[in-house]
Amino acid sequence: MDNVGKINKIEEIKDLDLEPMFGEHLPVRNIEKELMETYLKTPLSEDAKYFQKKFIESRATDSVNGFGAYYKDEFRNDYEWGSIISYFVICPTNLGTSAALNLTSSNRTSKGCEALIRYENNNPPELWIYDWSLARPFMNLRLSFEALSDYFTTIQVGELHGQQAIYIQLTTSTNDGTNWSNLVGLTNYSALTVDLIYESQYIASTSIQKSGIVGSWGPILEPVQSSYTSMNFVGFRSIALAKKDSSEGWSTPTSLIKSQSNFVTDNTKLATIVFDYNSNYVFRAVPSV
Repeated sequence: MDNVGKINKIEEIKDLDLEPMFGEHLPVRNIEKELMETYLKTPLSEDAKYFQKKFIESRATDSVNGFGAYYKDEFRNDYEWGSIISYFVICPTNLGTSAALNLTSSNRTSKGCEALIRYENNNPPELWIYDWSLARPFMNLRLSFEALSDYFTTIQVGELHGQQAIYIQLTTSTNDGTNWSNLVGLTNYSALTVDLIYESQYIASTSIQKSGIVGSWGPILEPVQSSYTSMNFVGFRSIALAKKDSSEGWSTPTSLIKSQSNFVTDNTKLATIVFDYNSNYVFRAVPSV
């Protein structure tokens, strides 16, 4: 790919790094290269290989089924040259029970990224980057709980205080309608920066970005088992999206609202507590009777 139409990744994310806890723009650091080098040098355990294989197999149908917000068609397609989603994902150090689940989102584009929080067997969470613009298996980066230490903060969600969370930004955009870029940014609460942890560039069209099932889900909990017991709170807060048009550039991020998305839940499997449709909600195990 030549330089024509390529995304200036630092400038692209710099315009969108408004972090709601500070209410101001933060400096942007590109640490993608060092993270990728560390990831590629670190061997996976046999258990990790198994769980990663099962996860990749679960994506084989290009569909993600879970509980939370799913974009309505009109809103899903309401952009021209790019879409970004930002949100807090509430992710405690463990689930408090031996269970598996994913906390994930798309940004409305079919070739964008998921920055997925993965729980398995009451272990601490990991962050997995799943890039739909790549040839299968799409999996391209995995960060351990220890590697995420600078990105954790504590927030309040509704009446719930002291909830551990990470602030994530998923950006997909183009400058010419053909050369697209995926960016994943995390707010670093130690350095007070937005860290660009992953990027990819590829050829696509706007019509391709709006096609298919991929890109239809907002922030959701993806269950990996049929039921959950004694589970700590997990969920999402401050869900906001913005769009990029060819003539006007990026819009101001606004909260995801009920008219833009459908909310899917099943209270026989997980109890859902909604504080603000459809931008602040948490999940917990259904209380036993």
